Amino acid sequence: MISANPNSVIDYIREAYLRYYDSAFWMRDPKVMEERRKILLADGVMSRNPLIEAIPQYPSTDPIEDVCKRAGLDTFVAQHLARVVFGSTGPVKLRRHQAQSLETATKGSASGARNVVVTSGTGSGKTESFLLPLLASLLQERKDGAGLGTLNRWWAKEYGPNDTQWRHSRTSSGNQVVSAVRALGIYSGNRCSILAGIPALLSARHSRHPQPSMRLPARG
Repeated sequence: MISANPNSVIDYIREAYLRYYDSAFWMRDPKVMEERRKILLADGVMSRNPLIEAIPQYPSTDPIEDVCKRAGLDTFVAQHLARVVFGSTGPVKLRRHQAQSLETATKGSASGARNVVVTSGTGSGKTESFLLPLLASLLQERKDGAGLGTLNRWWAKEYGPNDTQWRHSRTSSGNQVVSAVRALGIYSGNRCSILAGIPALLSARHSRHPQPSMRLPARG
C-alpha cells in the first residue's frame, strides 16, 4: 500500500483473509467459491465496515509547573510529573480539564471538594486526568521522605539456615510508606472517568465511601 487510509487498510486485510480461505479451503466448483466469497464479504461476517469518529481539538493551555504550584505541590513533583505521565523531559502544557482535575483532587476546591468526575470525548485526555493527581500524590509522598532509608539488597544476600523470613528492599527504612489504597479510579467506557479518594498524605481527610463532588466537563 503506497498510501493508507481506513478504507484501504480494511480492504487490504479482507483480501488477505480471502486469499487464505481460497487457498486453504479451495473448491473445484468456481460458483461455490464465488458464493462463499460473497457471504464472507457481507458486513458483520468476516469483518465490519470501518467506523470513523471525528475528534475535536482540545487545546493544551496550562503549563504543568504552574498547575503544580497552584495545587500546592513541590517543585520536585512538577519536575518529574511530566516525564512520568507523558514521557516528556521538555515543557508540557495540560488541557484545562486536566489542570482542574489535578488542582481539585490535590488541593481541593473552595468548598473542600476533592473528588472529581471528568466527562469528555475520545482523545481528550481523561486517562491523564486521573493519573496526574494520583501520581503527583505519590511523587509528593516520596519527596516528603516516605520509603527512603537504607536499601536492603536482598537479591545479593547469601541466606543461611537462620534466615526464615524474607524482607523487602525497604524493610530497614526508618520512615516506611503506609500500606493503603491510594485512590479509586472508575473508568466507564470512553466518556467518563472518576477519581475519588486521593490519599491523606496530602490531606488528613478520608472518606469511607467517597462521592464525586465536582464535575469537570472537557472543553475544546
